[in-house]
Amino acid sequence: SRDSHGRNRSANNLAFRGGDDQLFVKITEPGRAFVGDHYEEGCPYPGAKPWMHISEEMLDDRAWLSELVRVTADALPLPQPKKKKRV
Repeated sequence: SRDSHGRNRSANNLAFRGGDDQLFVKITEPGRAFVGDHYEEGCPYPGAKPWMHISEEMLDDRAWLSELVRVTADALPLPQPKKKKRV
């Protein structure tokens, strides 16, 4: 989803590990409530805080995944605008 300035709110909420087809989503209380038992906690990369590792059985359900991303994005603060570089 996007904020009133058109910035993407969900860009930093997902992590996909291509080699083993795993999807991780940042943990939020609304996201956790929505997902129920369809996740385990895991780390998308070494040194990361725990994220929700979405179960393989849910990866083909586009409507469910879209709603999870929306619920998660809505629960997270908007990204800070980048400062313009001075020339």
